[in-house]
Amino acid sequence: MAPPPEVVADTTPTSISKSADPIAPVTPSLASRRRHALRVPVLVAGAAVAATAYIAIANPNQPGHFLVCPLKAATGLDCPLCGGLRSVYGLTHGDVIGALNQNLFAVLSYPVLIWLWLRWTRQSWQSAGAPDQDSAAPKSSVLPSWWNNYLGYGILVVFILFAIVRNLPFIPFLRSGLG
Repeated sequence: MAPPPEVVADTTPTSISKSADPIAPVTPSLASRRRHALRVPVLVAGAAVAATAYIAIANPNQPGHFLVCPLKAATGLDCPLCGGLRSVYGLTHGDVIGALNQNLFAVLSYPVLIWLWLRWTRQSWQSAGAPDQDSAAPKSSVLPSWWNNYLGYGILVVFILFAIVRNLPFIPFLRSGLG
């Protein structure tokens, strides 16, 4: 039987650069990071445009196109969102007064929602270009930090107050256009 071959350790120094390391993380390009960061805001905008186009085509004033509000059907009271689809329909057809008649709160909130979307999109664009950003790090808020504690509660309070006030019998102009 032949003796086993000797194993000789390689004693030559080797230097492995980071670029040659097969496990080293690949840093995506700026354009790639920005495309990735804008993916969700663009999808949200696309969904909003598609929904608005559908509402503009399928008249919510005609029965059968959309579901009836459960609160309105059960109690006859307007929820804070009642008339929202009809207000979008009115705005897409240039009837601002009719849209305001359907849901004042919704019509006044549309510019705020657009502004928040623009802020979100800009922040996503800028944060994707920031150097040394850890992709696992949580994104900062769209709004300044001092708004975070108060804006959500403020909107909720206004939403609830609008729901109450629009159903008071002596304020008929806040009700949705349906009787």
